[in-house]
Amino acid sequence: MEHLKYVNFFRNKSRFIKETGTLLATKYQGVIPDDLKLLQTFPGIGIKTAKVVLSVLYDRPYVGVDTHIHRVMNRLGIVATKNPESTDREIDNIFDIETKRKLHHPLVLFGRYHCTARKPKCETCKLQKYCKYYKETFKKLS
Repeated sequence: MEHLKYVNFFRNKSRFIKETGTLLATKYQGVIPDDLKLLQTFPGIGIKTAKVVLSVLYDRPYVGVDTHIHRVMNRLGIVATKNPESTDREIDNIFDIETKRKLHHPLVLFGRYHCTARKPKCETCKLQKYCKYYKETFKKLS
């Protein structure tokens, strides 16, 4: 718990990590299963985390949609969804396997540091000409 005290919900996350670690050690001989549905049965692991784990560990074609990816995909106009779960389903339908393999980390980092929730850096963004958000919000101001 001491190592996670600076993140949100650190008490729950600490408990989930301990429970999952114990489960992996005792039932799975320390090997993280390569199965999306099975991973979601582990304490504290939902669809996003399961997809990220499988993408990183096993090069599976999954995009773990978080708030950053949800925001970027909607701002660019690639999807028009209300929540990350809907964005996740759309991404699965829109992109091919190879694109999904490459999409997760660039989108997360772009959303975290450039296309931020507050004060996005639209004025320096190289995607302006493609971006629905830029066209609807920033072009009106100029």
